[in-house]
Amino acid sequence: MKKKPDNIIFDYNNNEYDAFKKPYPTSFNSKIFKPEKINNFKSDTQHYFHSKFFEIKEKYESLMEEVEWSLLIQQSKYNFNPIVGKEYYLYKGEKNNFLSLIKPHEWKGEFIGTFKLTTKNIWIKINSKCQKDQK
Repeated sequence: MKKKPDNIIFDYNNNEYDAFKKPYPTSFNSKIFKPEKINNFKSDTQHYFHSKFFEIKEKYESLMEEVEWSLLIQQSKYNFNPIVGKEYYLYKGEKNNFLSLIKPHEWKGEFIGTFKLTTKNIWIKINSKCQKDQK
């Protein structure tokens, strides 16, 4: 018997094409695959999936926050080469935000936050506006 191409779903035991019988999609134009709803699980497993969902959601929101801060700093002006691990201070400017070495208590600019550059070239926020008054 001649082997069928990999993109053909063929059951050699029954000698028939059976893509339409599969419970999962076998090509881009296959029937829609819908996962089970969380509510259909037994109550003891439902808690696990709900907590896992919120854990993933929290990680996603944290990642999006990192992206937003990194983009904000990348679009800001600064006249130095940032050093990994050193703290920098972001201020609101008239046209553009700017990153500075000057600490918030040493200058009266509108302070946005303190940031650090990581080894992955990502900016992470260390503190927020409300911490300016504490220094």
